[in-house]
Amino acid sequence: MSDNSSTRDFIITVTADLINEGGESAVRLNVVAARTGIREPSLYHHFANREELITEAQIKRYRRGFDELLQRFVEVSRSVESEQEFYRLVEGTLEAIFDPARSSIRQMRINVIGSALQRPKLLEIIASEQREINETLVSALHLAQLRGWIHSDLDLHAASAWIFGLIIGRIQIEIGNSRVNPDSWNRIAINAVLMTLRGSQT
Repeated sequence: MSDNSSTRDFIITVTADLINEGGESAVRLNVVAARTGIREPSLYHHFANREELITEAQIKRYRRGFDELLQRFVEVSRSVESEQEFYRLVEGTLEAIFDPARSSIRQMRINVIGSALQRPKLLEIIASEQREINETLVSALHLAQLRGWIHSDLDLHAASAWIFGLIIGRIQIEIGNSRVNPDSWNRIAINAVLMTLRGSQT
C-alpha cells in the first residue's frame, strides 16, 4: 500500500468516526484536519471536496462489520470437512452477527442507506458494494452446494440477499421498547436460515 493510499484511508476512517459521533454535519474540514494532523489545504490533494470525502466515509461505514465476520466465514467454510461442521459454522456465525453488541453496526448501515437515498451516486456505490458482499457469501455457499450440503435447487443469490436482509432487519427489535424476546428472534431467524439451506421447507 502506498503512503498516499494509506493517508487517504486514514482520513476516511477519521471522517467515518466523525459521522458516527455527530452525523454528517460534524464533518468540517478544519475538524478533519485537526483530527488527522493533516493541513486543511492538503485534504484537497486526496479529495476533490467535502461531498466526496463524506461519500467515501459512508461507504466505509456501510462495509464496517461485514468484512471481518464474512471473510472469516468464507475462509473457514473452505476447510470444513463435513455437513455437520458446516452447519455449526453457519449457526455460530449467525449467533455472532445477531449479537446485541452489534446493534450499533446495524444502525450505522440503516443510517448510511438513509443518507444514500438522497444521493444517487452514493446509492449506486452502496448497491455495488452490497452486490460484492452478496457474491462473497454466494461463493462460500456454492462450494457447500457442490458438496451436497445445500439443496441443489436453492437460488444462492436470492438466499444470500435474504440472509443479509435478516441481518439488517434485526434492527426493528433493537429500537424503542420492543416486547420481542431477542433470544427467541435469534433462534427463529437461525432456524429459518438452516432450514432454507438444507431444503427443509414447509
